[in-house]
Amino acid sequence: PSPRPAPARPAPSGPDPVCPFGRCKGTPMSAMDDASLAWLATALDTSIGDPAKAMYRRKNEGDLASVRDEQNRRFVR
Repeated sequence: PSPRPAPARPAPSGPDPVCPFGRCKGTPMSAMDDASLAWLATALDTSIGDPAKAMYRRKNEGDLASVRDEQNRRFVR
């Protein structure tokens, strides 16, 4: 049998997460273009690894998870 496509992931229940900083600050992640999401993922990942920004680590990890969820949602469409 031929492989079936993966089912589309539903939109997250609850409010759409927004970009926390940068030129898209305040923009829902679902409305950001792919390049801006990629930039945000890189910036968050860098911040998570920066000991000087340890106090923001938990929030940045949550924001990064939201970015990855949005990227995955777009990929499986």
